[in-house]
Amino acid sequence: INGSLARRAIKDLMARGSIRMISAHSSQQIYTRATNT
Repeated sequence: INGSLARRAIKDLMARGSIRMISAHSSQQIYTRATNT
């Protein structure tokens, strides 16, 4: 999948509150489902 497209999808999910960014290290970003927090 295209990287920029994936980031757009993640941003969209974050906007809906489906997932939440839990860690951002340089270019690596780790996400988790909001239900797991």
